[in-house]
Amino acid sequence: MCRGRVIFMAMSDYFSSGRKTWRDIVIVLLLFATLTPASLASSFSLEDEIKVGEEFYQRILRSGVLIQNDRLTRYLDNVGGRLLAAGPRVPFNFRFLLLQSNAVNAFATPGGYIYVNLGLVSLAENEAMLASVLAHEIAHVNSRHIASMIKKSQTVNAATLAAIIAGALLGGGGDLTAAVASFSLAAGSMMQLKYSREHEEESDRIGMATLSSAGYATGAALDFLRNMRKNEFFSSNLPSYFFTHPGIDDRIRYIESLIATSYPSVGKNEITGNFLRFKTLITLEGRDNLKNLRHFTTNLNNNPNSVDDLYGLAVTQERLGLLNEALNNFQKALSQSPDDQDILRDMSISLLNAGRHHEAIPFLNRSLLIDSENPQTITYLGRAYLSAGDYQRALDILERGLKIEFTKDAAFYLLLGTAYGRQNKQGESHFYFAHSFKLNDRINTSIHHFQEALRHLPKNSPLNIEAQRELEALRDAGKSKKREAGKR
Repeated sequence: MCRGRVIFMAMSDYFSSGRKTWRDIVIVLLLFATLTPASLASSFSLEDEIKVGEEFYQRILRSGVLIQNDRLTRYLDNVGGRLLAAGPRVPFNFRFLLLQSNAVNAFATPGGYIYVNLGLVSLAENEAMLASVLAHEIAHVNSRHIASMIKKSQTVNAATLAAIIAGALLGGGGDLTAAVASFSLAAGSMMQLKYSREHEEESDRIGMATLSSAGYATGAALDFLRNMRKNEFFSSNLPSYFFTHPGIDDRIRYIESLIATSYPSVGKNEITGNFLRFKTLITLEGRDNLKNLRHFTTNLNNNPNSVDDLYGLAVTQERLGLLNEALNNFQKALSQSPDDQDILRDMSISLLNAGRHHEAIPFLNRSLLIDSENPQTITYLGRAYLSAGDYQRALDILERGLKIEFTKDAAFYLLLGTAYGRQNKQGESHFYFAHSFKLNDRINTSIHHFQEALRHLPKNSPLNIEAQRELEALRDAGKSKKREAGKR
């Protein structure tokens, strides 16, 4: 393994090892800057980019800042996929990911990973604005600008990556971001953290062409940059987007000229659709419920009939324990949008949490009629029938979920095991309990339930064979852990 890659991995491990002050981080960055030779300058291949991008992704995944919400990620994938289909063929398998950060930022890492902070989505007013940012970042990746910076550098290349990683992981605004940015600026030519003006102009040209080809209004790119500039003046935090994407005023003027000469803004602001709901769900990802309460209340003062804000307010009120107020706003939203799955499902969850499972069942069944394969609806309807004592219906619904391709979680398997147990099917009950405990990393309990499943399941049945295989794998993993512990 090359020394630069070892340093990259060590740097990533350092940032994932615990909370650090900005002074700690600057000191470590300085150490890496002084100790690292220019080993990557001679070559940084496509394979190197893919490896570095994957390593960074794995570490940011373990850091806990990546938002694990399939609905939100799917929306981002839809917008990004439309842009990729409209642009030139690319050598990377792109991934579009959301980070739990209020900083106004989006960034690309080598290998086709595009990260978007919640703060940036909150600043966008429509889908086309978000698409303009993704198109710009896609262009940076496809043009291999990070690789270009590394190849042209005559000094500390791995440290450049370390600074980019630090800015990405820690870009929450305030002193921390300022410290990292100040370090990168002070290092000057040694670090080369910022994209050059040529990089930005090339990404703007390619991004605008892609945005136009995908059918989006190109003026959205200009509107978003103006929002960025306005945010700089009125925000107490320094938007980290300005550090990695220099020359906002220059970019505004350049994009104005591109719209005037090459890409007139005749496209659409919404193509995938439901951007306001996407933004509402983004807001709800932030767990400051009092802040969210003020946000949705203010929006409704300006537009009392906004379904999205009524829905967001109801979810927030339920989280705060204001059940009657929440149900009232759910009903208001549902009266305007009777087939809205989010409203039907989350109102049902509120009723279930209040022990009113009989009232929740009709709404969940309505939701299931609209989308018969929605995993959340299936899980909650199974739970509702179990709570109501209708065990056969609960089992029928949850077994339907088994046949659908979605990621089953521990809660789903626990409900399924319970439903089988209520029907006195002990083998199946223990089998799915075992899966539930395995997903919660409670290995000894999982082993116990697989053993119990084998006692009840018919020999050579598919579940029996799978239980044997799972049991063997868990035991082997346990032995490996003991050997590793012994070596230490």
